[in-house]
Amino acid sequence: MSKTAIIVLTGIGIIGAAVIYCELQLNARNSKTAVSPTPTPISVSSSSFPTISSQAFAGLSLQRTPTGADIVLDTAGKSVSAIQLDIAYSPDVLTDMRLIPGNFFMNPVTLANEVDPAKGTIFYAAALPVNGRPWNGKGIVASLNFTTNRGIVSQTAIQFMPKTKVTALNISDSILKTMTNLTFTP
Repeated sequence: MSKTAIIVLTGIGIIGAAVIYCELQLNARNSKTAVSPTPTPISVSSSSFPTISSQAFAGLSLQRTPTGADIVLDTAGKSVSAIQLDIAYSPDVLTDMRLIPGNFFMNPVTLANEVDPAKGTIFYAAALPVNGRPWNGKGIVASLNFTTNRGIVSQTAIQFMPKTKVTALNISDSILKTMTNLTFTP
């Protein structure tokens, strides 16, 4: 079998696995009675999350922009094939929340893009297309655009939740090592 055929079949397998995984995650989320998360300004490190690969190296951060926040991925020079974001925010403080895919991946396959303003949650998953090649470097995987409730002037947070993951070829666990949440006063 040629090298190109092996690469294509590996890519198809990874995307298929990502689609199945996201479908299972969505079914699990929809079957539970959810409690509205109330983010608090906390520092989250990789030790807060149950499954961290010994090969973890990637970092995610939320960075404030004039219209919201950018979600920045730094792969530390390694190739990344998919991302899954599970984010919580306070819907009383932040309204009209929208997630807009960034330009980190070229032509990604969006597997999920759900914003639940009642619960204050965002779930987003994207993977490389079948013929895509893994990407590395530092860039914006998505942007959050929102409006702040002018009637509330208190510190608020946008934070990554435990189901946030980053995947790379040939590594079964998430390669996400660090996550930096965003805390600010509107």
